[in-house]
Amino acid sequence: MHHNWKIKLILFILIFSACLVIGNFIMAMGLDHFGISMDKITGGAEMEEKDISTLKWLSSVNHLIIFTITSLIWISIYYGKRYFHYKFLDGLLIIYFLTWLLFSFPLIAYSAQLNMMIDLPSWASEVDNNAMEFLMQMLDMDGIGDLIINILIIAIIPAIGEEFLFRGVILKELLLTKLNPHFSVIIVSVIFSLFHFQLASFLPKMVIGLILCYAYYWTRNLMYPIIIHFFNNAMQVTLLYTAADQFTDTDPQDVPPIPIFSIILSAILCAVIVDAIIKRKKTLNEGA
Repeated sequence: MHHNWKIKLILFILIFSACLVIGNFIMAMGLDHFGISMDKITGGAEMEEKDISTLKWLSSVNHLIIFTITSLIWISIYYGKRYFHYKFLDGLLIIYFLTWLLFSFPLIAYSAQLNMMIDLPSWASEVDNNAMEFLMQMLDMDGIGDLIINILIIAIIPAIGEEFLFRGVILKELLLTKLNPHFSVIIVSVIFSLFHFQLASFLPKMVIGLILCYAYYWTRNLMYPIIIHFFNNAMQVTLLYTAADQFTDTDPQDVPPIPIFSIILSAILCAVIVDAIIKRKKTLNEGA
C-alpha cells in the first residue's frame, strides 16, 4: 500500500491517538478499580508496596498498547509479514554497538550536567522531581524477584515497544522520504527524548536516542537498537539494585563536574568505535 506522506502522517496520528486514549483509559479504570488516586502518582507522595506493584503492571499494559500495538497496526497496514523476515545479526557488530554506548557514558553524563544548567520553569522542575520520586519508588527492590520484574518492565518491554515505534516505524518512514537521513535521525532522537516527559534529562536521553537511531540507520535491522536499548536500561536497573543507597542518597546537584579529559577521551573513543562499526558494516555488505 503506497500513500503520500501527508496521508501517512494523518493515519499515524489517528492510530497513535486511538491507542493513547485506549491505553490511558484502561490505566485509569485500573487505578480506579484498585483505589489508587492520581494524587499519589503525581504528588510525589510515598506509596504502599501493593500500589507500586499494581502500578508497574498497569504501566506495562499502557506502554504495550501505546507503543507496541500502535506499531503493529501500522506494520500490518503497510508491510505485513514481510516486515518480520529474519535478518542476520552480526555478533561483532553487537559488541561494537554496546561498546559505543559504554564509551559514550562520559558524554551522556556531561550532557546531563549541561541540561541541569538550563533554568527550567518551576512547573517543569516540579513535574520532573515528582516523576523522579515516583520512578525511584517503582524501582525500589527488596530481592532478586523485584530485580527480574523491573528488568521486564523497565528494560524488555520498553526496548521492544519504543524501538518498534521510534526506529521501526517513525525513523523507517522518514528514511523513505527525501529528507537528509542525518536530519531524520536528529528529529527522531528529539521526539524520543520528549516522549519521556522529563525536561531535566532531555539532552542525555537525546544522546542515547542518537545512538539507537544510527544503529538502525546503518544496519536497517531493528534488533540492534532493541539490544542496545535493553542493555542500557537493564544495566541501570541492575546498578540501582546493587548500589541503591549511593543513588538515592546522592543529590544530582552535588555530583562533581565531568573532567574535561574524560569528555575528550570519550569523544575520541566514540569516533574510533563508530569508524569500526562503519567498516564492519561495509565488510558485511561486500560479503553478502
